[in-house]
Amino acid sequence: MSAIAIGCIGSVCAYAAIQLRARTSVDDALDVFACHGVSGIVGALVTVLALRDGLCAGTAQTAAADPALGPVFVHQLHLVSNINDVQLAASHSFGFGGNNCVLVFGRGGA
Repeated sequence: MSAIAIGCIGSVCAYAAIQLRARTSVDDALDVFACHGVSGIVGALVTVLALRDGLCAGTAQTAAADPALGPVFVHQLHLVSNINDVQLAASHSFGFGGNNCVLVFGRGGA
């Protein structure tokens, strides 16, 4: 559910960027940056903020976590805060033709 919320935020920001680009003389005929670039930036920012605040989004269709995975996965169906041992988070951006990117962010100062 949190991925849908992040997608909605990204799409609203991308739409605003497309409208802004239409009022300028920037040469971006297909709105590539206004659409994909802005959405990717929003996704990366939300990922960094979630990592900073220790938020861990659950996974849909998961009824129970395997105890061997550890305490991070105990609350799979809820947005759980204060998970201090989360050290890495990934932001995935997918494009047509294999133009895919995965950014992995980590906590500093360990």
